[in-house]
Amino acid sequence: MVIVNFINQNSEGEARVYQLLNEKLRLFEGLLGASDPILGQVAATINFERRIEDLFANCRTPEERRREFDRIELEIDEQARRARDAKLEKARNLISSLDEDVQARLRLTAQELPIAVSRRDEAVLALLEQEAPVYRLPADDDRLVFEWQGKRYHLGPPNPGDACGEPLHLEHPLLQTLVAHARELTNAGHFRMHGSPADWFVYRLTIEGNEVEQRLLVLGPGGREGLEEALATSVSVDPVGENAPDPPELATALDRIRSEAEREQEPRVERILQQLTARKEDERRFLDQRQRELENAVEQAQRQMEGARRDEERRQTVASYRRARGTLEAFKGERENRLWKASRALDARESKVFDQRYVSVHAERLYRVERRP
Repeated sequence: MVIVNFINQNSEGEARVYQLLNEKLRLFEGLLGASDPILGQVAATINFERRIEDLFANCRTPEERRREFDRIELEIDEQARRARDAKLEKARNLISSLDEDVQARLRLTAQELPIAVSRRDEAVLALLEQEAPVYRLPADDDRLVFEWQGKRYHLGPPNPGDACGEPLHLEHPLLQTLVAHARELTNAGHFRMHGSPADWFVYRLTIEGNEVEQRLLVLGPGGREGLEEALATSVSVDPVGENAPDPPELATALDRIRSEAEREQEPRVERILQQLTARKEDERRFLDQRQRELENAVEQAQRQMEGARRDEERRQTVASYRRARGTLEAFKGERENRLWKASRALDARESKVFDQRYVSVHAERLYRVERRP
């Protein structure tokens, strides 16, 4: 399908319609329709197409059309603001209804995310520094702007142009090439630098239990901080072909981390087990309530049947009683089957969660860095 938009640039009305569609509703960013669900909702709410038709039909002078276009533009902005506020309020209500542990994790994520983004940006700059100097420029809002090899780039929300330069992201071909080059240089997994004798081993840990997480473990003098300081003060770090067995303290460190992870996850496991038990009780209570409702319907149908005086009324009430009775009997048979299925599924989940109290830790060695005179 090919769609061609013919716009008369000399017509103020058509130019204004295009401006509203392109800048306010961003219609041409997607294939068809607004790319933002909120803007799609706004366009439907204000009945944009009908409003434009009425504008051209009823506004006779350019001044009248400008006033009506301004009114539509303000209405679009106001509707978009209301829709976004409603969406934000809905998200807040959803968060407030979550488990306290989940809320705490979300708050922690909100606090740690800017720090993580800052560290990522610094890591990107450090990667670029390996090839050529990076010259930082004044920041543009929350964008980190810099020049590298005579060209301007920025990290953060994309904003191409002379002021911020080209946006860099992790999938950018430049960064992909630099990462590939760095991997080639570090494939040896064993590095040597000059100084007083010391050894550091760097591991990536995969911790599996109720949750799966990854951590970085550095064994050696001062741990991670000691290694970072040694690398920062070393004149050169060279890859070598030698290798060495894991240090004896690795087993002790893994046992400690395993125990810590089990203690951290234990409250969450207990809470999940309690929730599963509550779900079993909820299912039973729901089915019990449904059965009582059906029994009440049977009793009511029986009273109506016994109170019927005319033949036609008696036939109708007898039929109603039989239907109610049949529904009740069918439910009784279904009830046990539903209870059994629900209990079986929850028992399986409970068993899995129970087993997840025991954490496993897998260590993958990334590098060994040795320092020798």
